[in-house]
Amino acid sequence: MAKYSLWKIALSFKVFLLTILSILSYPSFAQNKLKEKVAWKERIYYRIFRNPTFLDSVQHLDLSLQQLYNLDTLIKHCKQLRTLNISDNNIRQLVSLPYDSKLQALWAQNNLINHFDPFICNLNHLQELNLANNKLSYLPECLCNLQNLRILNLSHNPLEQLCSCFPGYAPLISIELANCQLRSVPNLLFCNPKLEKLNLSGNFLQSLPDTTAPLPALKELNLSRNYLQQVPSIIRRLVHLQVLNLSYNKLIDFSALVKLPQLKVVILKGNPLITKSQKKEIRSKLPGVKIIF
Repeated sequence: MAKYSLWKIALSFKVFLLTILSILSYPSFAQNKLKEKVAWKERIYYRIFRNPTFLDSVQHLDLSLQQLYNLDTLIKHCKQLRTLNISDNNIRQLVSLPYDSKLQALWAQNNLINHFDPFICNLNHLQELNLANNKLSYLPECLCNLQNLRILNLSHNPLEQLCSCFPGYAPLISIELANCQLRSVPNLLFCNPKLEKLNLSGNFLQSLPDTTAPLPALKELNLSRNYLQQVPSIIRRLVHLQVLNLSYNKLIDFSALVKLPQLKVVILKGNPLITKSQKKEIRSKLPGVKIIF
């Protein structure tokens, strides 16, 4: 019985030692795997920059977070490219893709781009364009020529104003123009028949254009952190609107706020002090709608 107990103790001790050794060796194993992964990525990027013709048949290319300053030696070889991610670099200017490029998505957010190269306007297959958080101060009129563009993000650029033709006749379903220092927006922005989401938050808007047939498909409108003193009358005609954000404005006149067929959420917090009688009136005008004061 004593021998059996000693044998059991010895076996347990052996298992304990093996467990400790495996735990101690795990970090080095994980570290080696990480080094292998980094080395693999470095070999890929080395191959790309050493021999750019490697890109001739590439369709999806991710060069984000690579501390790149330009793409001169690369882009001209991307003849079959469908998606290109160059976000989070130090790029100041986009260089031209082949004129017959089939590019469908370009993600170039979080760079230092201050020049809108006209070549983008020739990307007839482009469906998504993200240039958020750059240094763009203007948009060229040729941007209106992108007949297949569906998603556009230009937030956090010092644009100040948009060209009168923007967004033209592009079938956009989502436009992000937050924190662009805008003081006004063109009438055409509110005439897009397919637009579902529009973000104009964080600008200097005091009013919106009052067009006769505005945004029949719009579901989400963000006008927060502007300088609106009254609810824009255009909202009365947004019959498919579901979410309306008017928070952190200067609103004192809510007369244009009416019940819309599909309206679900209205956000009014951060406006000048709303009295109890005003809250009661707003709730009575918007039955069944979630109102956030």
